[in-house]
Amino acid sequence: MRGILIGFVLVVAYCYAGGIRASIWTDAAQSCVMIVGSSILCYVAVSEVGGFSGLHNSLKDIDPGMVNLFPADLTFGVTLWIGAFFLGGLGVAGQPQVVSRVMTLKDDKDRKEAAIWFFVWQTPFIALMFIIGLACRAIFLDLDASQAQDGLPLLAMEVLNPFLAGVILASIFAATMSTADSQVLACTAAITDDVRPEWSTDHKTTKVVTLVVAIFATAIALVGQEFPGFGDSVFALVVLAVYGLGGIFVPLLLIRMMGYEPDTEHTVWMMTAALSAVIVWSVSGYGDDIFPSIPAMSAAFATHFILCWRRSESDQNPLGRYSLPTQQTAAVGAVVILVLFGALETTYVMMAPESSEATDDRPYQLTYTVSEWTQSETLNLNDGETQTFQVTIDNTTTAVLSAVLTIAYTDTGETVTAACDDIVTSPDYSGLAGPFSESDDAERSTNACGSITEVGSITPNAALSEYATGPGDYTLNGTEDELVSVLTMLGKSPEMVGNLNMDVSLNANNGNFLGGDSTESVEVTLTMLIFQPSGLTPTG
Repeated sequence: MRGILIGFVLVVAYCYAGGIRASIWTDAAQSCVMIVGSSILCYVAVSEVGGFSGLHNSLKDIDPGMVNLFPADLTFGVTLWIGAFFLGGLGVAGQPQVVSRVMTLKDDKDRKEAAIWFFVWQTPFIALMFIIGLACRAIFLDLDASQAQDGLPLLAMEVLNPFLAGVILASIFAATMSTADSQVLACTAAITDDVRPEWSTDHKTTKVVTLVVAIFATAIALVGQEFPGFGDSVFALVVLAVYGLGGIFVPLLLIRMMGYEPDTEHTVWMMTAALSAVIVWSVSGYGDDIFPSIPAMSAAFATHFILCWRRSESDQNPLGRYSLPTQQTAAVGAVVILVLFGALETTYVMMAPESSEATDDRPYQLTYTVSEWTQSETLNLNDGETQTFQVTIDNTTTAVLSAVLTIAYTDTGETVTAACDDIVTSPDYSGLAGPFSESDDAERSTNACGSITEVGSITPNAALSEYATGPGDYTLNGTEDELVSVLTMLGKSPEMVGNLNMDVSLNANNGNFLGGDSTESVEVTLTMLIFQPSGLTPTG
């Protein structure tokens, strides 16, 4: 939470300081940090795995399909996969933070210089990050796809000294901040230029809009921390928006570059077709095979051609200032495409890895430890007083096998009788995410002084008992896919995220004028058995 608030302050500060100009200059500085950090990390990471030959061998041991030029079992064939690989990048042109920077270019000379700078700077950076990603895959065998975002910081802390690791982490935050401030400014511009154009000339109002947008974005991030799963939903919407914007705006930009001027209805039909295609493609589950922006752009272009053909209000030439190809030219083009298609598909059939090879059914072993995690607090209670024991559990906690609440106290000063004072406990698990397989939150009254008394318990997920019964070291054998799914389950405890509370009260039995004790020091302890995965290694 603290990091989110610091980021909010920094983003708002330099958005206020200079708007898009400040954003561009800070992007330049942040890019320098990123390229330096990624270069250092790439060199150290490749050295860690024994150079490029060692990296190749490590990846081949993990999955032979990873060192093959083509992936296995392509749903739509290799031709469309290659086309989508290159054309998918066109979707970036629909991103508002990119468009806003393009709009700052003064003339064609600036455009050419910007293009050169982009390719000179971005190409090596992408190559470096690609190599770093491969090194992470070779070094951290227990990381699965859902933990991919953890690879870079883990690698930095694993192979670098603290100073250089700090540079790498700074480069990660630089990239995050660069995108964050750009999105805030893009949203501000959309509101002040499109929704309420009269605000665009009011400097004070635009600053207020910037602040409101930043507050709204920060609130989403904070809510996502408090409600497990909410952040996943927001991320899914962000991904949908990224593909949707690319599919919606890129076709419109391209036909306008060709000189075609669509009217409002023509434009709306194209945009609707693109957005519908993104949603249908994503829901159908094919998004992992082909970027949704590709079918979206295809749907938009198809709609454009149909409207030009069937709608009288639309210009009949879909290519604007360019003429449609002749029948002979179209036939030659079709033959070339078919030959290329046949060559690529034949090459794929000959060179692609077999499905069994890509899946890698070799035996693997997962090692993990179950250890005790405790948090205690001593409550000094007076007769009739109630205090609350509270523990905050964040989303970095790995899987919890069980959680037990206990109290312990030693009754002293009983001059009249030897009766122990009554301690009343009332656990409250409503602040935890849940649901639990089993839980005991009953109110209890105990006078068992001088011993440890259990007063509450939680079994977050009964399925975890299959993998451990108590503290100790464990191993589990199976295929990589089987163990990765187990590793994913052991790596998080969504049910236990939140606040655990328990009210503790004292009813003194001998607190009176004859010298009895009317106070007690009660030690309250939460003990959790937590899984700590060690690693996933091939055994055959």
